[in-house]
Amino acid sequence: MTATPASPVILVLTVGGSAAPLLRAIEDTAPARLLLIASEGGGAQASSRDAARGLGDAFMARSPGHAVDHMETPSDDPAAAFGRILATLDTLSRNYPDHAIVANYTGGTKSMSTALLMAAFQRGHRTQLTTGVRQDLARVTSGTESSLDIDTRLIAVESELETALRVARGGDYAAAHALFEFLRDRLNNEGLKPTKTLRNRLEFGRTWSQCMAAWDRFDHKDACRMMQSAAAGGAPWARDLERFGHAAILRELATGRNEPTAALCLDLLENARRRLAQRRFDDALARLYRFVEACAQTQLFRRWGLKSGELAEANIPADLREGLKPEMNPRLGVAVFKFGLMQTMRLLERRDPLDPLARGYLDAGPHGPEWLNARNGSILAHGYGPIERRVVENAFTWIDAVISPAMGLTPMGPFPTGPFGSKS
Repeated sequence: MTATPASPVILVLTVGGSAAPLLRAIEDTAPARLLLIASEGGGAQASSRDAARGLGDAFMARSPGHAVDHMETPSDDPAAAFGRILATLDTLSRNYPDHAIVANYTGGTKSMSTALLMAAFQRGHRTQLTTGVRQDLARVTSGTESSLDIDTRLIAVESELETALRVARGGDYAAAHALFEFLRDRLNNEGLKPTKTLRNRLEFGRTWSQCMAAWDRFDHKDACRMMQSAAAGGAPWARDLERFGHAAILRELATGRNEPTAALCLDLLENARRRLAQRRFDDALARLYRFVEACAQTQLFRRWGLKSGELAEANIPADLREGLKPEMNPRLGVAVFKFGLMQTMRLLERRDPLDPLARGYLDAGPHGPEWLNARNGSILAHGYGPIERRVVENAFTWIDAVISPAMGLTPMGPFPTGPFGSKS
């Protein structure tokens, strides 16, 4: 059950120093239950457990029928204090789901108050600070204290924005875009007032991840449209795509000429690299197979003007037609032959025995490179087993040594890693 503004309150206080602001926090909040966090003490540090007991007794005297809980944390170990406080807050949330938790971090050591603030922030509880008029830097004037709610929601937005950027930098642009959309909706729905800088960072991140997600799923036309729109609006990430050469590749991919190109081959290769980085090995190997196939199609088209899926009988040596039947192509209105990867490589070899792509592929073995056997046995091809990382890494090693040089492919280079003028 989610607590509402009218819910009974559990007030959590770190105890230490003057009791006046803590008593004022209790008076202002009127809690149904109190959790007092004292320092253990030890060594040169004094414990605040006696002060916590006195504060609890005063609360019970003023509010009979209410409850007080006590816990202790190290005085100056914020990590240990954070873990203990977080576990205790979680226990209170489970045991009293209809209560709102308010964390007041005014008292105690800096480590204790920092730990409480962090734990409350982590779980989305209200945070509160009791302060008052200061005549000097030493203390608040007695009697002027008041408890103020501290809105940490924009801090949460900043933190979650960085999480979205990390997700995108790992290549999962679709998930990052969903996070950016969530954050934008949160700002609007909760009426938050971010700074112009924060709003710009969020909007740049949202449009950047949306564009890259479209590119990553091969929706080149939509990605190009978004890139051009962002460039017109002055988005720094769009300038980075232009600056580092990605924009020209995307514009070529978006032309949609329905023919194989070196740009498409390069896009497939880099897409596969992102899958390897994400440890999605089956996906990576499937893309590498399509990359090699696209290279063969591109080589056949750019050298001989032929498409492997639209071959006329006159374009094929008789022995390469054995066992194949032509199929009617509705677009061309004639029957054509369709060649797979190995057949296309053999056709390239017949056209030019020294073709570097065909030679590199056919010299790897009678059925092509060894990694193809693993690909054929994968779940995404014809088998039932998962692909191991080493298989994909071996495939990339072979491709970088054989296929890319044969095609004259220049590496695309890493994508910009953020919407603020950065590159990996």
